Amino acid sequence: MKIDLECHNCKKTFHLDMSKARRGSSIKCPRCRVEYTFKDDGFKKVDDQLKKMLKNIEIKIKF
Repeated sequence: MKIDLECHNCKKTFHLDMSKARRGSSIKCPRCRVEYTFKDDGFKKVDDQLKKMLKNIEIKIKF
């Protein structure tokens, strides 16, 4: 799942694929190139839980 993050330096919003945000990995702001390094697997864990939750949702569309 992707989320939007705002750079603390330049205030530009950019996308983060939470499934790739693992401890020790990093992402750079595409505008100012400030680097953010992940200290834990929090985003990855949230992404995993959201995927499990979405598998259990049944959607019914009525016309």
